Amino acid sequence: MATTEAQARANAKYRAKTFEYIQVRSRKTERMGELLTLAAAVSGKSKAQYILDAIKTQLAADKISVDDLP
Repeated sequence: MATTEAQARANAKYRAKTFEYIQVRSRKTERMGELLTLAAAVSGKSKAQYILDAIKTQLAADKISVDDLP
């Protein structure tokens, strides 16, 4: 079933209100995309979830939390 224009606008509005986008770049020689694909498959997670979990783990190790924000 095709999405109507109104549904597309509503979805875009929801995404803009609910999510923030984080982007990273890495050198192709590091083959980070392939490594992430492999690691995510081994852990049974999506690449996005694997990356978010890795970031959360590092933040916790650095003792940084939302409470530290102004």
